Amino acid sequence: MDRDFNVETALVSAIYANGDALFEVAHKLSPSDFRNPLHGAIFDVLRDQVLTGLPIDRVSVLAGLRAKADLDALGGEVYAIAVLESDVFELSSVAHYADLIADGAKRRRIGTLGAQISKKAEEGVDLAPYGAALSGALLDLTQGKERFVSDLSRSAEEVHDRLLALGNGELVIDKVMTGFKALDSVVKGLRSGQLIVIGARPGMGKTAFALDVARRVAAAGGKRVLFFSLEMSTEELTERMIASESELNLSRVQSGDLDGGELERVREAVTSFSGVDLVLNSDPMVRVSDIRAASLREQARGSLCLIVVDYLQLMTSGKTKSIENRQAEVAEISRSLKILARELEIPVVALSQLSRNLESRHDKRPQLSDLRDSGQIEQDADLVLFLHREEMYDENTPKKGIIEVIVAKHRNGPTGKISLWFEPSLMRFGDLVDPREIVSEVFPRGRDIQFDASKERAEAGGDLWA
Repeated sequence: MDRDFNVETALVSAIYANGDALFEVAHKLSPSDFRNPLHGAIFDVLRDQVLTGLPIDRVSVLAGLRAKADLDALGGEVYAIAVLESDVFELSSVAHYADLIADGAKRRRIGTLGAQISKKAEEGVDLAPYGAALSGALLDLTQGKERFVSDLSRSAEEVHDRLLALGNGELVIDKVMTGFKALDSVVKGLRSGQLIVIGARPGMGKTAFALDVARRVAAAGGKRVLFFSLEMSTEELTERMIASESELNLSRVQSGDLDGGELERVREAVTSFSGVDLVLNSDPMVRVSDIRAASLREQARGSLCLIVVDYLQLMTSGKTKSIENRQAEVAEISRSLKILARELEIPVVALSQLSRNLESRHDKRPQLSDLRDSGQIEQDADLVLFLHREEMYDENTPKKGIIEVIVAKHRNGPTGKISLWFEPSLMRFGDLVDPREIVSEVFPRGRDIQFDASKERAEAGGDLWA
């Protein structure tokens, strides 16, 4: 009992002292998990105030408590202030405090359920329904790290049940569509927990492509996308999206050399962004820990569906590293992003530079071995996409205006490549009428053109539309 009181006091006082601490624990706890009703009420008020951006101070928290509960019955104002302003906490331990509180709550529920079962047993009542409830409560208690461990028979039954639900239309696989029909027909969308790496040499259009995917997802999904750029400012990223949406030359948008009609097109583009829940972060020193904190904040609000990081080789782990250990540092960053995707159960897209060694090859198309700085990137990635434009190496190519998206690694499906049209001056991409068709500089385009992939070749894992 004393342990519960101290841990609960430490947690709520830590959140009171630093509201960002909530994002470490909001997904783990509810007010009913606290043994002490006052602590639960305080947590409820603090959670509401942090998530809505209200100030956290003595006056506002006490006002929130009075609005939500009978403060006098919970111990009174003096007692509440003493809990809030306790200094027994360590901010670095808030996640551990939450785990202890959640564990205690589960054990109390089992104890309560056990007492009810004991009483029903004495009354001669059928115990079957209570037995199922007790089994569920015990399973809940053993989850945490154990949620990643399952025996084969139970896992097989769960997969079977999921397949039945999918077949009956009762369940939809949680995935994010890129908005490009040809690409989505191959990769079947970006799935929860995946690390997706997009690699290309400089100038190929990887930032423009990732930004276009982020914008499409944010516009269609009704949930938030976080885009972290370590290379470009927010203004530069926004100019690219305005140029794309308004179909105006990027250099003219950047210089402001626009006439009245073109300014009206810019105004229309800006207006269209009002429903696009895309957050741009251009901190050049952002670390994985910063991305995790921002992501937990959005997940606590229930609004996050995709994270994009541009790009891996510009990131640091925040630790002092020698140049010789750069590969180890990139490996650590890659692994951390993969863990983040699994933890948050959303896809994480990370852009990557490629080694300049490919420039010396006759065939300049990227290979997995070209991923720069670390083979760990290839190991961690569930999906690796490479971008290639033949016109960057051959000005006489018939493939001008074509960008190949090479699916070099696909942990859950086929590899191969598809083609999109790309207008670099406008930062615009789109599906070809037929992505198997290699066309001249003037080619058919269409935003809403239907595309049917070759099912047989896709399932065989062949080099699609090579």
